[in-house]
This record gives sequence, structure tokens and C-alpha cells, in this order.
Amino acid sequence: MQYVKRIIQAGAGTGKTKLLIDNALQLVNQGKVLYLTYTKNNLKSMKQDIILQEGIVPQKVVCKTWQEFLYNELAKPYRKMAEMPKIEGLDFRVEGKIPRRRGVTKDSFLYYFNSKNELYSERLAQFCCKVNEIVDGKVFNRLQKIYTTILIDEIQDMNGYDLDILHCIYNLDCNVIIVGDNRQATYSTNHSRRHTQYKNDKIFNFFRQVMGVHEIEKLEICYRCNQEICDFVNQLFENLNLTSARTEILSKENGIFIIKTVDELVAYIHRYMPTILSYNKNGLKKIETLELEVYPETMTFGSSKGLTRDRVLILPTAEMKKHALGKNFNLSPTTLAKYYVAVTRARNSVAIYVG
Repeated sequence: MQYVKRIIQAGAGTGKTKLLIDNALQLVNQGKVLYLTYTKNNLKSMKQDIILQEGIVPQKVVCKTWQEFLYNELAKPYRKMAEMPKIEGLDFRVEGKIPRRRGVTKDSFLYYFNSKNELYSERLAQFCCKVNEIVDGKVFNRLQKIYTTILIDEIQDMNGYDLDILHCIYNLDCNVIIVGDNRQATYSTNHSRRHTQYKNDKIFNFFRQVMGVHEIEKLEICYRCNQEICDFVNQLFENLNLTSARTEILSKENGIFIIKTVDELVAYIHRYMPTILSYNKNGLKKIETLELEVYPETMTFGSSKGLTRDRVLILPTAEMKKHALGKNFNLSPTTLAKYYVAVTRARNSVAIYVG
């Protein structure tokens, strides 16, 4: 049997959610479908979109976060056969906070568990790979017996041993569709040093160089943003070529706007009530000092991921201001990703306050 195997690099607003839903509903006729994503917000959005289209999430379409998947589908089923302790939950301490134990290596269960038999979430993917190794591949063989299709979203946020798991899943005897936008790498599933050369925005190099997959599809037709917004973000990345699918003529109220004074800022907010996005929560405190008649929706760049709004107002960092004003700028990969996410939330207009 020939299986569907696709890896897709999807730009912001290019319809990746619709693509995944369409494939889930089409391939469910073959058997059980598993949809995986990193964030709870994206999982919720996926379920809501399926319900809007179908009225209900079909029984054979299973939706999970990546962490739920690792914990319930990979870590638990064969840990007893691998002679590992009963898992009593997860310990969410980051790598630097996990106590070091003299003489304990990754071959010992003590490396993965705390004293309460809770698995360190930082090492969850590594634990899954270790168990699979001990039981001669039974962990992943079990998956292909249950699911005929596995859809994986937001892969740009995956790191370390997660990439080994992606590799194993791709090679299963089932349909596999992997989707992500390496320019939106604002989170990380863990802080492992494994595969650091493929972390975040470099993840598609892993598919090419390690997995040997050279036919990577690109989605570059943007159904969300108008062309002026697309042109603005295309300047941020060397190989980004977003083209708007929208053909209407831009009005004077739509596009990219630079706001330089507090008076202009207040007037813009009162007139358009845009969603206000800031790099962090401290930046949003500026809005509280304006004494507005009505306060618009506010959120951080990161928390806006996956959302669509008619208009956004960005409170930028100093380096983002330089970019907006056409000056030389220097943004770290993570900050650049968050900036890209923030700008591409807007359908009609993006205002950037540089005062």
C-alpha cells in the first residue's frame, strides 16, 4: 500500500489548518486519524474548526498536544516491559533545575525520574526513545497498528529527541503529514542539546540532511494578510515570498502605518480599536497610562500565535523600531520570529508605535 508522506513549510495565513482538517476528514475513511500540535491554543482552535465544518469532531479523529502524545502513547504503554518504574506524573522543572546525581547516566531510570517517580518533562522525549530502544521498536509499531494517519502541526517548536520521534513516525506504515513554519519558532518543547543545529528556524534542514526528504512543499499564498503586510514581512527573511490571495484595492485605512506621537497613538486606538500586541507584558503597561475611554484587547506577541485580527497595533522593541523606520536592525532568531508572528496576525492593517 502506498501511503501519503508530506512535509510542508507553511507561511503565516496560508491555510495550513484548513489543509490539515481537509486531510483528516478525507483520510478518516481509511481508519483512525491522530492530530498532534504543540500548544493547547492550537489544539482548541483545530477542534473548533472541525466542529464548525462537521458539527462534531468525528470519533475516529483523535486530537492531542505533543506532550499528551508522548506521555500517553509513547512513554506509558511499554515502560513496564522496559523495566521502568510506574509513572506518577510529570516534573516540569527545566534542565538547569533538575538535580544532578553522581554516577547516573541516561541508561539509568534515575536519569528520567525524580524521587516521586515523576518523569522530568524536559527528558520525556528522550525517555520515549530509550523505552523504544529497549523493547526493539514496539513503541512505534504500536502506533501504526492504531492509527492509519498521523498529522503533526507546529513542528517548528520541536527540539532535541522530538526530532528523532518525528523521524520514526515519518517512517511508519501509515499516512504522515508534517506541517510547520520555521519562521514562527517562538517556543521550544525542551532545552536538550541534541540536534541543536536543527533547532527552531533550522528544522527543515533536519528533514533534508538527516531524514533524506528533499521534496518539501511550500505554502506561500496568504489568505489572511493584504499584500502590503505580506511585503513588509517578506523583508524580514531572505527566502520568504508571501503573496496575498486578496485582490481588493487597498484603502487608505489598510496597510502598514508608523505612529510617532502619543496623541497619534490615542487617536488611532479610539478610531480603530486594534488588538494591541507587545513583546512582553511589561510593554502593555504603557497602554494603561493613556487613560483611554475604552481599552482594546491586549496580548503578547507569543500568545497571539494562531490568531487572526482585522487590525493590530504593535508596541515594538528598540530593534523592531529600527526595522520599522528603515534603519539597520539586529534581532535574535526568537525575537524575529515573535515579530513575524505579531505582524501576520492582521488582515487589514498593522500600526507600529515608534514614539
